Amino acid sequence: MEGCRLVHAALLQLSDPRLPDEHPLAGNLSLDQWTDLFTLASFHGVLGIILHNLKSHATVPQELLQLAHRRWRAEWAVSLRLRQLGRQLLDAMAASQVSAAIFKGTDFADHLYPLPTLRPARDIDLLVPQEHWPAAEAVLSQLGYERQPELSKRHEATDYGERCWRLRADNAISAELHWNLIRTPSLRQRASIGLDDLNRVSADPESGKLALFTPASRLIIAAVHATFIHQFDRLLLLCDIREAARQVATEADVAELGELSRKTKTTTALNAALGVTARLLNNPSAAALRRRLGGRENGSFGLCLVSENMVLYPPRRLSSLRRVFIREWLKRAA
Repeated sequence: MEGCRLVHAALLQLSDPRLPDEHPLAGNLSLDQWTDLFTLASFHGVLGIILHNLKSHATVPQELLQLAHRRWRAEWAVSLRLRQLGRQLLDAMAASQVSAAIFKGTDFADHLYPLPTLRPARDIDLLVPQEHWPAAEAVLSQLGYERQPELSKRHEATDYGERCWRLRADNAISAELHWNLIRTPSLRQRASIGLDDLNRVSADPESGKLALFTPASRLIIAAVHATFIHQFDRLLLLCDIREAARQVATEADVAELGELSRKTKTTTALNAALGVTARLLNNPSAAALRRRLGGRENGSFGLCLVSENMVLYPPRRLSSLRRVFIREWLKRAA
């Protein structure tokens, strides 16, 4: 049990991409504990961050470190290809006059993290208004993507907010088409966020093209993704929330965030996301932002359900049960 606590402490500490170069490790880990740490880091999407923070520490077993670097390079190769294909998709959507934006993934890597290599991507997430879906799907088909069969009848419903397309030439590459950040209709009865609900700024002042999300919009995306979609099943989700919270710096940013959460009815999810991040990552910026937004200091039922073990070991039965309760709480409390 003590060894497990040491691994958890080191994982949470080293998953901060802004850790000072000269920092003491949370504990002295054995060979087996380093192995567990790297395995967990890869599963949770924070391997790149951890290797970045270990570059100045000679106490790490070199053989394990080399294996971890090889795994991370493979992850980054996938992210790099997704980045290139994502740009191709956006250009093709624009040429077909389809409103579209890439969110999470490479957008978070480019705008939330000190280095883009620290935040991996597993697929291309495209947010497109529902009325533009036929044209967007035509673009996907023209570029060699094939729509995947739905997992169940409820996923086939027209009001389900997501469809998966895979590249015919490489089944490992997928593009997720979303018309709402909250894909499940039962959850969307309480909160809803489409592309037009999010604030963006011009990437090109001359053309006035709306391409970049504001810091407040990115934090809403990160909070909704962690709460409504995954119920905190990966450490990377908390890292995204922490980095997004750090970007909401000015009074204008905070005011925009409060207004955006009220408009999209995501205030409860935002409060929970900031609270969990502040508690589990011991993050003062998330805690301070939560207070500025008037979040409840004593938390809430849904927030209290999220434990360290639930985040770090999502497949366990108790963790799955807690997620069921969180989903039901969100349906009523969002």
